[in-house]
Amino acid sequence: MPYRFNNCPHCGKQIIFWIEEADIDSGKYPAPIYIHHTDKSCGKTSTFYVDSLLRVSYTTLEKKAGAIKTIKTIKSFSKDRKKRQKKKIEEKTGKKSK
Repeated sequence: MPYRFNNCPHCGKQIIFWIEEADIDSGKYPAPIYIHHTDKSCGKTSTFYVDSLLRVSYTTLEKKAGAIKTIKTIKSFSKDRKKRQKKKIEEKTGKKSK
């Protein structure tokens, strides 16, 4: 599933998050998902609405009802990507790498 790049509706800073089909209610589109901006200067949660291709349609400042999960933003895209690739390899081989 994809990384998504967007802006925090509270502070306007760029945010990155990883979203999967399991994170949303696929019976309802646009599907709401809570995004928690983990930056120390902001730290607020907003409701993002995604379509069936997991693209952000629109956002609201407050938490609206209907989301099934809260996703935290990612601080470092490259570190997170390496971590996810390592985890994927471990799942395929059944071994933990160092």
